[in-house]
Amino acid sequence: HLVLGLSAVLGLLLLRWHFPAHY
Repeated sequence: HLVLGLSAVLGLLLLRWHFPAHY
């Protein structure tokens, strides 16, 4: 599903934004 992929990408982006040290 397109919505699922979009939410997954958004979640990953949010995670990377909250934990910049992780990346």
